[in-house]
Amino acid sequence: MKDLIAGIMCGGAGKRLWPLSQESKPKQLLKLIGNQSSLQRIISIINKSNIDVTLIGNKIHRNEIIEQTSSEKLHFNTAIWENEGRNTAFAISSFAHKVKKENGENAVIVIIPSDQYWGDENVLIKGLEKISNYARKNNKIVCVGVKPQFASSDYGYVFIHQKSNQKRKKESIKKIEKFCEKPSVEIANHYIQNNNCFWNSGIYCAKAKVFLNEIRKHAPEVFFESQKLVERAMNDNEKNNNREIFLQVHDVDIPNQKINFKLLDDIKVYLNKSFDSIDKAVIEKCQNNVVCLDLGDVVWEDIGSFIGLTRASQHSPNQENITMINTCNSYAYSDEKPLYVLGADNIVILNLSDKIIVMDQKYADQIKRNNYLPLTKVNDNTIIMKNFTDPKILSKIASLKISDI
Repeated sequence: MKDLIAGIMCGGAGKRLWPLSQESKPKQLLKLIGNQSSLQRIISIINKSNIDVTLIGNKIHRNEIIEQTSSEKLHFNTAIWENEGRNTAFAISSFAHKVKKENGENAVIVIIPSDQYWGDENVLIKGLEKISNYARKNNKIVCVGVKPQFASSDYGYVFIHQKSNQKRKKESIKKIEKFCEKPSVEIANHYIQNNNCFWNSGIYCAKAKVFLNEIRKHAPEVFFESQKLVERAMNDNEKNNNREIFLQVHDVDIPNQKINFKLLDDIKVYLNKSFDSIDKAVIEKCQNNVVCLDLGDVVWEDIGSFIGLTRASQHSPNQENITMINTCNSYAYSDEKPLYVLGADNIVILNLSDKIIVMDQKYADQIKRNNYLPLTKVNDNTIIMKNFTDPKILSKIASLKISDI
């Protein structure tokens, strides 16, 4: 019986990378850096350690994920497929219930996002060894902290107790003072001046029972529904040894409440209202039972944004069909055709099958905020983002979608 299992989160939609990342094929399944998808890259790293892998994703991406992991060099042991995204608290609760049922409540689980870039894979492997060893001996949740490189509103921040930071060296487990989830850039700029502040990498490790105890305490709806769906799914898939289980929305029993989902709209309203990320639903509420591994100054990037993609691409070869010469702080992506970029700074170039997008880095966050781009049409296949200053023009553009241009 395996006592250490990694749950790789691979079900996100990647809205900050729209239109590069689409619901049908989100960021973790795209070859955004080099010639591997970020999911393939993280599985490859975990396969080099003595950790079983469970994939946690959306059913609509199953076939693509199976295809991407068909190589002998990439291996996963089990998978949990959701038919409707319910955010990370629900996904992690489902994973913990499954592990507890199959491996026992003291089995250690480690949660790993699939949309990250690690410059040195050995740093991650050694870090996973440290946090899993700690979790085996202690009934606490361990998170992984990385030294901030700049002020960002896209990341969560972890503050270490000052005395704990002074007494212990880098790469050690430290007590946490508080969490702050995605502050404004102004506040983040103040945070990073503090030596006790770290980016929260989103990696968490604990015994299955520790996760479940905290989820039941702080998010009981998540706990009970995920428990019910996992039990049903495992019973349905028992003949297949539960290598893959499919979580379907059924009638759900919650203490003092019975909810009958009949319409898709009802499902979406309930799910969106009830379930949050693991950070908001659980971690921030049980910070006295959470400690942090200080990894220090390492090459780590969240590639869920164009800024993160750009930074990560500086440490990795370009796609085979992209050539960049005398170009700084820029990111380029091309579906098929060769793309040459010369003497360009601070831009994002997306050469997609149905459109070409060129934009200044400083406007990239508008994709997430507005789900539209202030775009000017050049021809049927090319649109360019510009710096519009006329309020009337901005107001008019804000009502448009790409299909309207």
